[in-house]
Amino acid sequence: MCPTRRNPKSRRSYHHGDLRRVLIDAALDVVQKQGLAALTMRSVARAAKVSHMAPYHHFEDKSALVAAVAAEGFRRMRSAMEERVARCSEGLRARLRESGIAYVVFAVENPNLFRVMFSAQMAEKSNYPELQDAASSAFALLRGLVDESQAGTPDDPDEGELISVSAWALVHGLAIPNSPRSSPTRRRARCIAAWRAAKLAPSEPKLHIPGPSSRAGFDDAS
Repeated sequence: MCPTRRNPKSRRSYHHGDLRRVLIDAALDVVQKQGLAALTMRSVARAAKVSHMAPYHHFEDKSALVAAVAAEGFRRMRSAMEERVARCSEGLRARLRESGIAYVVFAVENPNLFRVMFSAQMAEKSNYPELQDAASSAFALLRGLVDESQAGTPDDPDEGELISVSAWALVHGLAIPNSPRSSPTRRRARCIAAWRAAKLAPSEPKLHIPGPSSRAGFDDAS
């Protein structure tokens, strides 16, 4: 009796349609749930259900994988900013304000990912073109809104850049997740603080901040 031959297609392998995408998604899941310290090539391989050597076909080392995760973070943040700005029916300054609120909301909903995006390990973005492009694209959205809001004012080639950098620094300072245990009330307060700091409207914005049942990555404290 001939031994039964296993169908190669029935075995787990790393021949996914887009293994790189699968690995990045797995790495994002590890980061969001456990933080950067838990991210290793082996942990990502386990999460993606591939061999422990499979990630090396797409990422030279852990730093390259972390850079890909950070790049995805910047793309998602830009998308969140675009969506919030698109829903704003007020003037140009209000659109700029909404982009800042979206930045802070993204940070408080994705604290572990946000830390990866701005970690010291990723400071030299020029080493990773994909990451540099994604980060520059997010800043370019803000810069475009600043330029729109300044239309009609006397031209100053440095003013738009100065305003953009200042606005980014403002919201970034408010967005930094300075504690891994942050209650919904404190998260909402941080978002409102970002809005008030902009001083662009007379009333409190409508904000949706995840509550205690959220799985956004926070260990909510009472």
